[in-house]
Amino acid sequence: MSHQVMLTPVGFGVGLSSVVHGLFHACQQNGLDVVIYKPISQPSRNKRRPVKADSYNESNLSLPLSYVEEKMGDGEMEVVLEKIVENFSTLTEKHDIVIVEGLLPTTRQPYVGRINRDVAQALSIDLVLVAAPDNDSLEEFEDRLEVSAETYGGTKNRRLIGCIINKANSPDKDEYGLLPVENELADPVDLAVWQTLSIFRSPSFKLLGTIPWEHDLIAPRVKDIAEYLDAEIINEGDLEHRRIRSVSFCARSVDNIVSHLAPGRLIVTPGDRADIIIATCLSALNGTKVGALLLTTGYKPNEQVLSLCKQALDAGLPVLSVKSDTWTTSRYIMSFNPEIPEDDDQRLERVKQFVADHLNQDWLTLFTQSAERSNLLSPPAFRHKLTVLARNADKLIVLPEGTDIRTIKAAAICAERKIARCQLLGDKNEILLIAEQQGINLPPGLLITDPSEIIENYVNPMVELRKHKGLTDVVAREELKDNVVLGTMMLQLGQVDGLVSGAVNTTANT
Repeated sequence: MSHQVMLTPVGFGVGLSSVVHGLFHACQQNGLDVVIYKPISQPSRNKRRPVKADSYNESNLSLPLSYVEEKMGDGEMEVVLEKIVENFSTLTEKHDIVIVEGLLPTTRQPYVGRINRDVAQALSIDLVLVAAPDNDSLEEFEDRLEVSAETYGGTKNRRLIGCIINKANSPDKDEYGLLPVENELADPVDLAVWQTLSIFRSPSFKLLGTIPWEHDLIAPRVKDIAEYLDAEIINEGDLEHRRIRSVSFCARSVDNIVSHLAPGRLIVTPGDRADIIIATCLSALNGTKVGALLLTTGYKPNEQVLSLCKQALDAGLPVLSVKSDTWTTSRYIMSFNPEIPEDDDQRLERVKQFVADHLNQDWLTLFTQSAERSNLLSPPAFRHKLTVLARNADKLIVLPEGTDIRTIKAAAICAERKIARCQLLGDKNEILLIAEQQGINLPPGLLITDPSEIIENYVNPMVELRKHKGLTDVVAREELKDNVVLGTMMLQLGQVDGLVSGAVNTTANT
């Protein structure tokens, strides 16, 4: 039987995707067929301009966040959860292990914790929190972890099995910036100290891994910075492979910037500072592999300056240009998120191996064992199971109350999701008008039948069925004007597989 686990973040910037890929790599190393499932996709956070939201696509197992927000606004979150369960079930049938990646909280989507909780409950799988201490003390971090655990039922919840601490000993981003200089960092704390927290003494909630912050693992390529800033490339150089490990904003005199010309450093300066441009190129020619040169304010070096710098440019120094001023550019760079681009295979492989090496090996062994566990069905999972059974049965259901708004809406949903083939009884023009007024989209497979056009087909069969009670044609014709009676006759003759009524009529009348 497939094993499943969901990893969900505790707060912002915990490196969730890195941990997910590390666990994925660890499972692969054990020879298992493993897959990562992200129930709801989020747009990249390294986009300074809004991007068009993806539309819902049946072939894509990840539901766009815009689609989920729309359904939530319409009060149809249960539809989202059922679709997630359906997609999840597809993967569990094909793979040994399914790792579910939760949503990341952002300033635009602070509510995703509630969605993660609902998804975890719907899937009825084990849950692991991923947290980063940031600059919290041990006590502060433990308090934050306990509060976050309460969202999922607390540490006593048997499904909440533990926490993976990521970015242990990371520098304070507010103090040092996204890419701090190594000699500015404080001495790291012994990783073993996290194991001493009282929250991990619980028999069911354990520390499943402690992953230290590693400077080189967050270093983006010059290419990633260029794409994020939408920069013009003046000299491509080693744009694809050279990495940025720190940033310096330079507007001082040349003799005061020499100490800032370091390997892997992004030098940011106004485009009209020819002295700093030339000094950076000279440093590169002298063997200092400066990360890149970023020119602000839209100014570009003239041909004479570029000619002086030609050897450095030919040696691979990337030079970029942006129209924004240095202050605005600095704010953009500080907001850059070090998420791993899909095409950065080198960095991804390093991160996966690094994370895998720091996960609790005892837990990994237990997790990858093939022992079968029976899962209780959550309400969405139970509804999904019923939906699959109904879909496979492919039954035709007649709905006598065809002009009722709730009935029309239900029939449209059933037809759209292929739960059943539905046949509405009622005046077709009236049904179409109601659907248009209510904004209900009627799928092509939905049948609409006007009772007045088919009543005569059931007069004789009904008289035959009740001839022992003296039923006449006139009385039968009158009774068949009741759509419930008409639908019942259709069921009696085997023309439909079932009848659903009761939205307008009482149970007794149905």
